[in-house]
Amino acid sequence: MRQRLSIAAVTLLLAAGFIGCEDAGKKPVQARVRALTPAPSAPQQAPVELALLPVVNPPHRYYVRLLPPVPSGKDYLIQKVKEKFASGEQNFKAGHLEAARKDFDDAVDWMLESGYDPNGDPKLSELFHRVVDTVYAYELHFRAETASAKLRRSRGD
Repeated sequence: MRQRLSIAAVTLLLAAGFIGCEDAGKKPVQARVRALTPAPSAPQQAPVELALLPVVNPPHRYYVRLLPPVPSGKDYLIQKVKEKFASGEQNFKAGHLEAARKDFDDAVDWMLESGYDPNGDPKLSELFHRVVDTVYAYELHFRAETASAKLRRSRGD
């Protein structure tokens, strides 16, 4: 039963397709395009006389930069190391020793991993030695305070 039904459906679809194709073959499509007429021409005008072009360059225009100037690699490195070092000092003075240590380590690591020779440039050399000496002084100060606190506790003060 189902096989007969599917055969009948396929036969009907094929018959409908052939019927639709017959009309298109008998009546070809024709297109008619109207001839274009030229637009009415405007009345003739007298030729316009132009002034002579300037021989000299026009005055130089100064453009306003919308973006800040991009610093060089060394200047950018110095700026970022100073920011990180200042953050480390603030954290150290606030008593956040782990955050301060991370900031100090980042500042020193950036200088060492930057590819620039810290001793080759006077600015980098000065900054590098200032950062290292300050971190070393802070570490000595912290260890001295820790040792004195342990000593006071052991004495019972």
